[in-house]
Amino acid sequence: MENPSNSLEWMLFLTEKYFKMFIQGTWLTLYIAVIGTILGFILGYIIGIIQDMKLSDGDFFLKKILSSFLKMVATAYVEIFRDTPMIVQAMIIYYGIRQAGVELTPVVAGILVTVLNTGAYMAETVRGGIGSIDLGQREGAWAMGMSPMKTMLYIVLPQAFQNIIPEMANTFLTNLKMTSVLNVIAVQELFMAAKTVGGNYYKYFESYLVIAVKINRARKHFHRNRIASRFLKSPRRNKLGGGARHHNANFRAQFFQAARNLNDLVRRNPAGHANQNIFASELVHIGVSPFIS
Repeated sequence: MENPSNSLEWMLFLTEKYFKMFIQGTWLTLYIAVIGTILGFILGYIIGIIQDMKLSDGDFFLKKILSSFLKMVATAYVEIFRDTPMIVQAMIIYYGIRQAGVELTPVVAGILVTVLNTGAYMAETVRGGIGSIDLGQREGAWAMGMSPMKTMLYIVLPQAFQNIIPEMANTFLTNLKMTSVLNVIAVQELFMAAKTVGGNYYKYFESYLVIAVKINRARKHFHRNRIASRFLKSPRRNKLGGGARHHNANFRAQFFQAARNLNDLVRRNPAGHANQNIFASELVHIGVSPFIS
């Protein structure tokens, strides 16, 4: 097509002539979105756990000071990055770091901005996911002798992770679109490629329509194949049949019921180490190794 006469023909013409540039921009957009979402999720998980840390009267003074300091830093980080536009963050981080004498490529700066921005939003999601877990499960685990750290790792976080998964998928789709603001620091992503192509023929409208179609198709492909669901499904659960899944659900119900019963008994009798031994046999009977100190 040498002489396009309407918008559709111009879209086909630009796609065919600058196909390689669009592909490179698409790959870089996906690269930044994927890396930024994964690292941002890890950062948000850590920040969310810090914000949810609980202190007791028996904790050391140094631990209280360190915990308060970490919470203050985490709160400040979340508030700053949630209350400022991503485009402003990109400008400040990229040009600020370079002004400090540190060489930073636009791509690395773009990933850093995406990670920090994603981490701030995911931190609140993680904190909400942890808060959605019934407090009785924590108390039951503590009554069985599990430390707060083991309770968080083995009881709270696995369940909170399942609640957070849908938001992680939404965050990835948001990052896929928000990478367009990184063109202000010269990241050659999809929007920058469309801007360059449109400038060659002064056909910005048709060029931007091309990337709009590409992003929309990527989003539909993501939902159609349920990438997030496949990533999150437990391999062990996928291999279980219907009867095995039913048995696993009964097992979890018995475990938490035993934990709640033990917690109630210990509350009634503070010197409840003997009570732990009573329920230890019950837990062993259903296949649980009790954490008794």
